[in-house]
Amino acid sequence: MFGGFNQQQNFNAQKGHTSNASNLVAVVGGSAGAPIAIANNPNSVPAAVGKKKRKYRLPKKVRQKLKQAKIAGTVRPVEQNMPQNPANRVNLPFEHPNVSRNLNQNVPSPMLEGQMKPNLLQQERIPVNFNFIALPKVIHMNVGTTIYLDTFSKKIYEPGKTDFDRQLMKSCDSWHQFVIHHNGKFTKKEILAALFTLIPRDEIFPIGYRQYDLHDVFLLTSSDSAGIETLFKNNLKLQIRDTEVCISVQLGAAKICHGQVHPKAQIILVCSELLQNATLHGSNYCVNLEGFEKNPAFSEVCISFANKTHLVTVFKALIDHEQSKFIKGMKFVNCGLRNLDSFRYLERFPKLEYLDLRNNHLESFIELKHLEKLNLTHLDVAGNPFVEKDEITMLQERIKRMLPTLKILDGLELLIRPKLEPGLLPGDDMTLDIMLDGDQITANDDFNAVNAVFKQRYRNSSYWHRVTVFHQGQYSKKQVVSKLLALVENNDLWPCYYSTMETYDEFYVHNNFEALEILVRNKLFIKSTMNEAPLQLMLTMNVSPYKIGQVDVLEKIQRTCLESLNNKILNLSGLADREIFSNVVIDMSSPRVVSQIILFASRKVSTHCTGINLSNNGITSCAGMFPLCWFPKLEYLNLRNNQIETFERLCGIPQPCKVSQVILEGNPLCNCSLFAYIKNAKQYFPELKTLDGASVTSDRILLGRQNYLCKPEAYSFVEAFVQHYFTLYDSNQKDLLKELYLDKAIFTLSCNFDVNRSKEVSRMSKYTSKARNIIRLVNLDQSMRNVFVGPDEIIKTIIDLHSTEHNFLTFCIDCPIHTKNFSVITVDGIFKDKPMQFLEDEFFIHFTRTFTLRSCGNGMGVCGVSQQFKIQNDLLLVRNVSTLEKISAVEEMPRDDEMNEEMKESEKENLIVVFQKMTSLNRKWCTRFLEDANWNFKLGLTLFVKLLEDSKIPENAFVKF
Repeated sequence: MFGGFNQQQNFNAQKGHTSNASNLVAVVGGSAGAPIAIANNPNSVPAAVGKKKRKYRLPKKVRQKLKQAKIAGTVRPVEQNMPQNPANRVNLPFEHPNVSRNLNQNVPSPMLEGQMKPNLLQQERIPVNFNFIALPKVIHMNVGTTIYLDTFSKKIYEPGKTDFDRQLMKSCDSWHQFVIHHNGKFTKKEILAALFTLIPRDEIFPIGYRQYDLHDVFLLTSSDSAGIETLFKNNLKLQIRDTEVCISVQLGAAKICHGQVHPKAQIILVCSELLQNATLHGSNYCVNLEGFEKNPAFSEVCISFANKTHLVTVFKALIDHEQSKFIKGMKFVNCGLRNLDSFRYLERFPKLEYLDLRNNHLESFIELKHLEKLNLTHLDVAGNPFVEKDEITMLQERIKRMLPTLKILDGLELLIRPKLEPGLLPGDDMTLDIMLDGDQITANDDFNAVNAVFKQRYRNSSYWHRVTVFHQGQYSKKQVVSKLLALVENNDLWPCYYSTMETYDEFYVHNNFEALEILVRNKLFIKSTMNEAPLQLMLTMNVSPYKIGQVDVLEKIQRTCLESLNNKILNLSGLADREIFSNVVIDMSSPRVVSQIILFASRKVSTHCTGINLSNNGITSCAGMFPLCWFPKLEYLNLRNNQIETFERLCGIPQPCKVSQVILEGNPLCNCSLFAYIKNAKQYFPELKTLDGASVTSDRILLGRQNYLCKPEAYSFVEAFVQHYFTLYDSNQKDLLKELYLDKAIFTLSCNFDVNRSKEVSRMSKYTSKARNIIRLVNLDQSMRNVFVGPDEIIKTIIDLHSTEHNFLTFCIDCPIHTKNFSVITVDGIFKDKPMQFLEDEFFIHFTRTFTLRSCGNGMGVCGVSQQFKIQNDLLLVRNVSTLEKISAVEEMPRDDEMNEEMKESEKENLIVVFQKMTSLNRKWCTRFLEDANWNFKLGLTLFVKLLEDSKIPENAFVKF
């Protein structure tokens, strides 16, 4: 029986006949209580019985069941979107279940009445080898003529099978059918939203969208080829929420005929109608595009302003209309806009004043930058995400800066005056959209050919260029930028929109042609040391046109200089970390970068600036600071916390330099003796008066770089005490120190001399006899006697010690405790024990002295009544100096010639008198010896003795008695 059925079907197919049952769906016995659809399949395998083709009828039982079902009303044509039209039916050929069972298991079909609805959870699996024969052959359109489909096409593609026929896809006379397998989980709105998210810019107009329980179907043409290629590149899948929805495609599903729907023609028609009815609150010529996609003219076309092509098509249709010159406003409420880069077409509407962008999806107010060239006076943006992120006042100020002609924002009058400086607020740069593939230049290219055309083609280019640096993960961002800046030397290179990848970095530059030319001359290759890998580069020229609102480095620098001048001090501290430079790499280790920034500052604020703060910038050299010569009033320079390693790197400071206040602390060059620190600093700043906040006009200075003071208010107190105490201690008026001690003050001395390390044993004995080293003393009674109590005993003990000369430049001062009533001060340094005889050598001693001070009431100070402190406990520890300490002490000890530069005439006269008495020389020769010795008395006597022994002093040089 079954064999006869198949032969009959094959015979009818060969003769061009179809059975009446071939257009019906019949109930032949459902196993689950619901009818089962049986369809005729032209792909069924016919059974050949004999050589003679015999005509067979349907089996009798089958014909009876079909007749009963038709009488009962359970067999009916399957209706589509237009059930009133009998031509709009699904024609499903009849088919025997044993022949096509496996095929029919995956063929989705419209639901029949009484049939059980499939369980959606079991339908998550996408059908494989989807049968397009089950789809309708005819699509009756509400707009345009009917589309007749060829469901027997072999050009069928599914996920995993995306090697498509490109020539057929681009055929200008073909429809292509797309099936979205959503398994009933997603709506048409969600599917289209995902489609236009995947294809936001390329042209794609879904036509004849039809919805089914398990899948949706629409058509595309060759005009949508770019969008179709995107779908194939995405492996024919759509991402909807957290689900991947598969797509089946049939290329060449039908021929395009005259009179069928054309999406752009429909858009032009609708735009013409909108212009004729353009009104808003009684004002003519305001085009309302709200609900544009819901216009009845688009019943067979899917329109979305989330796709750039759709929006541009609307703008062009409006521009081409003869009434476009009268348009004053446009409404884009609830239009799904995500960006406004297509709104540049609105410049073609000369009278446009009003724009309504409410309730869209604009994430950043920077998108409004595309409206800069419009003379808008009214703008509505409420309901967009960026409005909820920013404060109203800040938002108004930002928008007013971009749109200076704007008067009303969201119905509120703007009273904010735009600032004079152009641009956005700090860090608010437009994103860089890569629109072009650009011209790629790699290290493997023929550079003879590249150099021949590079200058001519790109010298005057206003486009962005991309620089890719391949480092294989061996270099950091800072190292990459430093090597690039070192290679281009004295040419500008400002990396913008920098991004770091695992094996390469890339950034974009604009108007930096000279630097790029140097990279090309070096064949896009940066050599390295033996221990470092070389860097290989790749240039991609002209990748995107420069737009107003994108990074403008020079404008940012100028704006920073203007905004950073406060109280005549230009604060350029930590430039690289400022928000305004978030999209620019500012590497201050490059002299070129430093010079450019100071140069721009000199053009804007030099006449008013008296100080510059360049701290915390990673500066390694002052080679780029020559523009400082254009600051005529400059007195203060702060270079704190940079990376200047040696004083030689200060040679870039222009000379003569009139800067008198300098801060260098926090640089590696500070790791030297205090004397050398001050001496070297004065070489580059001849008029230096304060260094690191401390005076350097005398030898008695206290620099904070080597001290620790617990509170800021302790600085003045400690400095005053230390200078006053040790000045009196070194003088011939030590008895005045009595006033600084309390009545029951205690003084103790400890010694740690190594006799074997010094020949000055006799001079050490002065200290050891007063020492209280309990461990070393044999007689404990002596340790008790060497505790000196009261001002009288203390001063007597101090006077008994040798005369001293403390070197203030070696002092290291700590003040761990300082309150209103109590203070602890520790002073560590070196002093010189003055020789008792003229020919004795200098004897240096290292000391540590700890003072405990207590408040003793109020007294009269320099500025009136002040709190007085006196010493309660004084502990002195002395020891031998090390070899390095002695060398340092000799170098740092203020020389007599330095002191004698400011020696008074009366003091010189006294030296002459004493020298004359000791040598019997006349006044002329005494003056000569002292001048040759720079008024160093000891050196002068040494010269006299040497010349006298050599009999080189004439007799007339002596005074005759």
